[in-house]
Amino acid sequence: MPLVTITGTARDHARVPISASLRPRLWFVPKNAEIGAGLMTATEVQATWTNNSGGFTVEVESGLAYRVRMDWLVPGQENEPPEKRARGFVEWPFDVNSDVGGDVDDLVDLIIGNDLTYCSPTAPDAGVRTGFQLNTTTDDLYQRKVTF
Repeated sequence: MPLVTITGTARDHARVPISASLRPRLWFVPKNAEIGAGLMTATEVQATWTNNSGGFTVEVESGLAYRVRMDWLVPGQENEPPEKRARGFVEWPFDVNSDVGGDVDDLVDLIIGNDLTYCSPTAPDAGVRTGFQLNTTTDDLYQRKVTF
């Protein structure tokens, strides 16, 4: 599997970038362990911060679904001894699909998941990431496959 690059910006709910002073850490964790093309993968990949405005980049294996996890120092903890620092934590409840890489906003499936069947008269050309697609005009059923 080739590596692809995912980029984005981490912000809070007020759309304010996560400050570098809070020492954020961001991981992309494979949803399932995978074996293929001589590769075994089940460990997370940590993103690299590209600027002080929450920008990040990460290289992950193409074709896998990832969960995104992040932690950061709770404001006011920056000067505490490392062993006494409180950290906030979040794991997003949706998958990031790494097919071709790109901006993280374009890789998230919020409504249609990989484990669902998408029904459309234009399937399999509907451009959605689902496990199965049913063409309601022809009754043809297509299965999405990732090849190594």
